[in-house]
Amino acid sequence: MEATPYDLGTLLWEIQQTMNAGGLDGQDLGRLSTLVLDRLGCRTAGQAYDRLYDDWTLLPSGTLLSGVRAGQVLSVLPLLRLDQPLADRRREDELLRAAREHGPSDTRWQADVLVKNLLFGVQHLREPADMEEALARIEEARAAHPDGGPVRDQLDILHAGLHAQLAQLGGGEDDYDVAVDDFARLTARPGLDEGSRTMMRAQLALFRVHQAIRRDDEAMLAEQVRVLDSTLARLPPGHMDRLAFTSNMEAARGYLAVMRAQRTGRLDPVPEGARNAVPLAEARRRIADLPLNAQADKLAEAAFSRGMRAMTALDYHGTLEARPGRLGVAQRPCLGRRTPGFEPTPRRPNVVDTAPQGSAGVVVDAHEQGVHGRHGAILPHGTARNSKGMTLAPLVVHGKPEDFGEARSSA
Repeated sequence: MEATPYDLGTLLWEIQQTMNAGGLDGQDLGRLSTLVLDRLGCRTAGQAYDRLYDDWTLLPSGTLLSGVRAGQVLSVLPLLRLDQPLADRRREDELLRAAREHGPSDTRWQADVLVKNLLFGVQHLREPADMEEALARIEEARAAHPDGGPVRDQLDILHAGLHAQLAQLGGGEDDYDVAVDDFARLTARPGLDEGSRTMMRAQLALFRVHQAIRRDDEAMLAEQVRVLDSTLARLPPGHMDRLAFTSNMEAARGYLAVMRAQRTGRLDPVPEGARNAVPLAEARRRIADLPLNAQADKLAEAAFSRGMRAMTALDYHGTLEARPGRLGVAQRPCLGRRTPGFEPTPRRPNVVDTAPQGSAGVVVDAHEQGVHGRHGAILPHGTARNSKGMTLAPLVVHGKPEDFGEARSSA
C-alpha cells in the first residue's frame, strides 16, 4: 500500500489555524491529534513518529533541509505524545542536534522550535537531570529574545515553573522560594492576556500551597485553596486543565483538613473549594474527546480528586471507588507518606494521618527528595508540577507554509 504523502510545513500551518480558531478545550486537542495522524496516514502516534524519523534519516545529513525537517518533527512530536507515550531519548537528541547545528541560524527560529517541542511536555519531566537539561535549553533560547515579546514570555514562564519543580526535587527551601517569587513577578507581565494571567495565578497558588504546608501556615493554605476555587469557577466546563487544577485543589483541601485537625483534635471536611468537586462520571464525559494518553492523565487526576475528597469526608465507599484499578488507571510504584508531625488520636477514630494504602490519595515516588520529600507536600504528580502546561505555552508558529522550508515527502 502506497504511503500517504505529507508536507510538514503545511501541517504546522494547519495546526496553527486550528489553535487560533479554538479555545484549546478537549475537542480542540482531539482534533489536532486526529489531524496529525490523518495527514501522516498513520493509525497510531508511534507509527507516525517512526515514519517522521525514518523519513528524516533519508534526507542528506548536515544540510539545511535536514535541519529544518528536524525542527518540524520536534514541533509535531508534542501532539503525538498526547495520543501515546513516546520516549526515545536517542532520536530526540539527534533531532535537537540537527535542528541546532544545521537548521536556520536565525536564533528566533531556534527558540520557536524549543517552545513548540516543550509544549505539553514540561509537566511530565520527572528526573532532575532532564529538568536541568530543559532549563539549559530554555536559557539558551531566551538569549534570542532579549527584548521580550510573546515567545520570551513563554520561555520565562517555562523557566520559572521548571526551576520551582527542580527545587522541590533536589534544591533547598531558599531556592524554591526564589523560584516561586520569580514566577509571581511574571504574572505582572504587561503582554499577558487576562486568561493566561488567571491561569498563572492559579499555578502560583499551587506553588504557594507547598510553602504554606512547609510553614504550617493554615491561613496561607486556606487562601491558596480559595484562589484555586475562584479560578476554577471561571473556567468553562470543557477546559482541558480543569481536572488538573481540581485534583491539586482537592489535595490542598486534604492538607488543610489535616492542619485543622491538628489544631482542633478532629478531622472535618473543609468548605473551601467544595463547590468545584467533579463527579467521576462527569470527568469521564469531559475527557472523552481528548487523545488517549491525555485521557489517561486526566483519569488519574480525577481519581486523585475523588480519593482526597472521600478521605476528608470520611467516605469509605468513595475511597474504594477512587482506587486506580476501579478507574482503569495504572498505578505507578509508590510509597505512602505520613503527614509530618501529625499522629492519629486513638480516642478519635475519625482522625487519620495518611490516605489508605492503595487509594488514589497521598502517594509519591520513593526517589523524590528535596523540599517536597522533606516536607511531605504531596500533590497528584508528586511535586507541584506545572498543572496548566497545555494552556500556558500555545504553539508559536509564525509566517506562511512556505516559510517553513521545503520539507515534502512521499516516502
